[in-house]
Amino acid sequence: MKTALFIDLSAIVPLQYEKEFISTIKQKIPGIQTLDLDSDSDSMLFSYAGNMIKDSEKSVILIKADKDSKTRSMYGLADILVKNKEKVLVLFEGENQILEKMLSVLHKSFYKDLSLIDFITTSEDFLKNGQ
Repeated sequence: MKTALFIDLSAIVPLQYEKEFISTIKQKIPGIQTLDLDSDSDSMLFSYAGNMIKDSEKSVILIKADKDSKTRSMYGLADILVKNKEKVLVLFEGENQILEKMLSVLHKSFYKDLSLIDFITTSEDFLKNGQ
């Protein structure tokens, strides 16, 4: 199983039925499992996201945040990302020192402020070829 997660922790999350990242990755990788979370998602959904990552062969995660984002919901998930860093690819978009510090330990699996198109291309390559 391969997964793609979109996590928007921005203080103000725009109302949008489906995120461009999720819809594009679904088109490029048929059968991929996806999950969309935001700052109002409860802890059970973040726990489910962690289980998806643990159970997946590979996962790509796009995280959006700003300086006012509440990061508490990400603590457990960040730990899972670090423990599974060989099979995850994370893009962080925005400015949040706490999240950047937590996720920077992912080194080669962590990208900051790539364009969405570049991240989708990198994600597709990672999911198909493992690079």
